[in-house]
Amino acid sequence: MNNKKAFTLIELLAVIIILGVLMLVAIPSVTNYINNSRKEGYINTARQISKGAVNLVNSGNIDVFDTDTTYYIPISCIPTENAKTSPYGNFEETYIVVTYDNEKFDYYWVGTDSTNIGIKELTGINELTTKKLEAGVKKTDIDLTKTVGTRTKVAVLDDTCSVFNEGGTPGGSTGGGGQTTYPCTYTGELTQGAEYTEGQFTYRYMQEPWYNNWDDMTLDGWGMRLTDKNSTDPVTTQMCSSINGKPILSMQYTFYNSKTTSIDLTKLYTVNVQNFQGTFKSMSNVESLDMNLINTSNATNMLTMFENNNKVVNICGLNTSKVKDMTEMFGFVTYDNLDISCFNTSNLETISQMFYGAKINNLNLSNWNNPRLNDMKRTFIKFKGNVNLTNFKTENVTDFSSTFAETTMEVLDISSFSSRSATSAGGMFQNAKFKTIYATDNFDLTDLFPVGATSSSVFIMTYDLVGGNGTNCRDTSKDYYARVDKPGRPGCFTLKN
Repeated sequence: MNNKKAFTLIELLAVIIILGVLMLVAIPSVTNYINNSRKEGYINTARQISKGAVNLVNSGNIDVFDTDTTYYIPISCIPTENAKTSPYGNFEETYIVVTYDNEKFDYYWVGTDSTNIGIKELTGINELTTKKLEAGVKKTDIDLTKTVGTRTKVAVLDDTCSVFNEGGTPGGSTGGGGQTTYPCTYTGELTQGAEYTEGQFTYRYMQEPWYNNWDDMTLDGWGMRLTDKNSTDPVTTQMCSSINGKPILSMQYTFYNSKTTSIDLTKLYTVNVQNFQGTFKSMSNVESLDMNLINTSNATNMLTMFENNNKVVNICGLNTSKVKDMTEMFGFVTYDNLDISCFNTSNLETISQMFYGAKINNLNLSNWNNPRLNDMKRTFIKFKGNVNLTNFKTENVTDFSSTFAETTMEVLDISSFSSRSATSAGGMFQNAKFKTIYATDNFDLTDLFPVGATSSSVFIMTYDLVGGNGTNCRDTSKDYYARVDKPGRPGCFTLKN
């Protein structure tokens, strides 16, 4: 008779129940572990690909220097040693997004893979976490028109990995600001003054043209000028958008005194240019210069930009939002009408001699807000024509010296002017032909020229000027009359109601 022991039915059931409980506990844990590992793998892959994007940008093979543009780079264009697949599936509509702020580049991630796992909101690479991943993200969820911060433009690198298409629209050939990118390569040692020639242009590293010579500059980029300014040949060369990854930052005197008859402005990649001083100055032969074709979104200096050049059209195409200096910008020009009321003057600081010697029948500067403008020294000296200064603000202007000296206008309306910050106004209306100057009590220079002051001669040789209450202002000893003419309080201005 066998005495072997066997499990009873109850014991077997107990073992099965225990195993079932263990499985109920273990399976979710294992599943969660696998899912978390896959998510971590996705994030790590994304970060590795972003390092490839950094290398691509640093190589200088693409231009992403416009501070107003959000650049989308498909990961198919990014060199990386790792496979471009997530732990879930192949990346299908995925981009590294790049922005530039004049000091550094920032990188973002957006996209999905073949299993519809991804991140549809632009997310900084350093902020990528597993919590950002979403299920069900489709290609249609990836919006290539979204910008970072206050930027207004978008550019997407095309399938050739060499051309940015503006606005996220496939098939174009334009880059930031609608201009063609054309990276160039200098094979020599990159030291200050290193010279590179491409077509009709000469470039120098960390130098910029000064008339017919070159000056050192502190900016980490290139200056550029037309090589042969005596040639009448049309300028058709494609401008380098960068050289060895360094942008073109200065076009100071690039075409100054050139004899060329035309410039193909669509070939100029000016997105990164900060200095336009004298760029188109004294061009006697050029037929026309259409400013709709120039991107000046990063320009800070437009000093003498169009001096002695009468061939500029579509002037409102200029982006002046960052411009600080417009000194003598339109000096000695001749136009029937020049309407620049469209200019953004939010950062403008000086317009000294801006229209020196200009002949403009109708000049419109209305609605200039000028929150930072401080220098109006000789702005309209020797100006011939008429100017509309409606709503032209001067609250922060300190220097009005010779602002309207030797002008030919008979009537001037400065009723929007304020003298709140004025510290100098000597010769402001000297030797001008004014008969009437409209103003308000906001423009009163009495504090600058107390009774008996004669040194500044605000109204010297303004023989025809009469105040609104009949005060004759040709007496040069009455500088303190730079105020509205009222009964018992003589002045040289007429109150504008």
